[in-house]
Amino acid sequence: MIRNICILSAIVLLAGCILDDGAKQGREYVPGKPLQTVHAPNRTGSMLAVNEGITAGNADDDEGALSHFEKAIELDPGYGYAHMQKARALRELGKINDSVRSFEMSVQLEPDNQDAWYEYGILVFSSGDAEGGIIAFEKVIKMNDTYPGIWTAKGSAHGKLKEYYRALEAFDKAIELNPNNAVAWSDKGRALYFLGREDEANDAIAKAVELDPYVDSKSG
Repeated sequence: MIRNICILSAIVLLAGCILDDGAKQGREYVPGKPLQTVHAPNRTGSMLAVNEGITAGNADDDEGALSHFEKAIELDPGYGYAHMQKARALRELGKINDSVRSFEMSVQLEPDNQDAWYEYGILVFSSGDAEGGIIAFEKVIKMNDTYPGIWTAKGSAHGKLKEYYRALEAFDKAIELNPNNAVAWSDKGRALYFLGREDEANDAIAKAVELDPYVDSKSG
């Protein structure tokens, strides 16, 4: 009996040593399964991979950039900036749906990232989702309402929804922030036309052309 107790104690002690060793090596014990390796996020390695991806993107190697950004996410799945860069690479490759999902992951992880919200809004708006674009633009405005471009984009999205009064309000805000914003003047003219205010519309269009003779090709 004493011998059996000693053997049992030795087995328990050995099992405890195995579990302790597994924990030290970053492995997780799951009953009935081999020890599972647990990888801690590697933010430093992820940041280096992102920098390599940006370098590749600047060299017009979008596929290479995407590979680096995916590696960055593998090293640290919670790094929202890496997801944003992946979204940008996917957008450049024409993989719009995948890009949208990556932007969504980016803003979920880093909800204060104004650039990610803005680019996400532009992407979904240009893909036909004006309401989704407005939601994203308003997220940015809550954080920073002094950027004329976000008001111009918001106005264009309201215009697509035929919400011309709200579009006009947004264009007026963009012009208040930057009176030389030719696109805002041009799009304001369009909104005024749809509201039946033709004289004001003509004045706004004339102002836009005065600022930029090629503005018509840039307007929404």
